[in-house]
Amino acid sequence: FSLKDFLSIFSKSIDPILDEECIDKARAAKPVIEILPPPPPLSTMERARRLQEMVLLEKLKDGDEVSGELWELWYSERGPENQSRLAQTDSLLADP
Repeated sequence: FSLKDFLSIFSKSIDPILDEECIDKARAAKPVIEILPPPPPLSTMERARRLQEMVLLEKLKDGDEVSGELWELWYSERGPENQSRLAQTDSLLADP
């Protein structure tokens, strides 16, 4: 989706003078990726978790047998206390 596409869709409902301002600002703006600081390097544990996550996500294309492992990985990312809270929330949402 390009800036040109965006402007062609939304410019119909905006004042033409404002359109020019928006176009100028959009052209002058930096992409978000350039504004944000670079992420910190991954720890050994974080790298292992990301690799495990990628392997599990790749296996999803063959079926959803690994979805439980994937949820377990995601639920445990922020420690046992948060994992317990997520599990409780999930049970409340899934069990009317």
